Order: sequence, then structure tokens, then C-alpha cells
Amino acid sequence: MPNFLISWCNCFWNSQSRLGDICKIHSTRVWKKRNYSKYIVSPGLVETDQNAHFPAEIKQQYASLTTIGRTGKPQDVANVIAFFASDESEYMIGTYAPVDGGLVIGG
Repeated sequence: MPNFLISWCNCFWNSQSRLGDICKIHSTRVWKKRNYSKYIVSPGLVETDQNAHFPAEIKQQYASLTTIGRTGKPQDVANVIAFFASDESEYMIGTYAPVDGGLVIGG
């Protein structure tokens, strides 16, 4: 299994953080020489205890903006991270992965 680093970018709340992480990905060459790969996982609104207090109307409005019409589940994000951690992603270097149900492509 390859070594990997994942930047957790909560771009739903802080787009400047996402931009900073995307810029950092250019340092991937240095990491790859040490047999590390770097990925950015950028989840949208994921149903967790942290946002359980959000009003249903807000969640529905967000879901309507996504291509698949729903908010995320923790397993959606975990599946992407598991893929990056597997040998199957060895040819992917310095990848940015929005896990947002299609929000960034305009639902």
C-alpha cells in the first residue's frame, strides 16, 4: 500500500482554505520522490453530528443544488479516502477530489 497524505478541505465553509490546499498540491513532486502521494478531499455538506442542528430547509436547499439531489453521507467521503489509500490509485498524483454530489459542476 502506498504512503499517502490527504488534505481535508472543508470548502463548504472556507473556500480560501481550499485554494491554499490546491496551491500546496504543486509540492507533490517533492513528496512523490519520498514515495508519498498527496490528495485533497473536499466534501460538501455531509450528514454528521456536527451539522445535525441545521434546519431541514437548509439541508433541502443544499441538496437541491447538487446533481444527485441529496446531502452526503460519511461513507461517501470514506469511499474516496479508501480509494486513495489503495494501490488502485497509484497513477493518480496530486489529485483534488470534490465529494459534494456534483455541487461544483452546478447541479
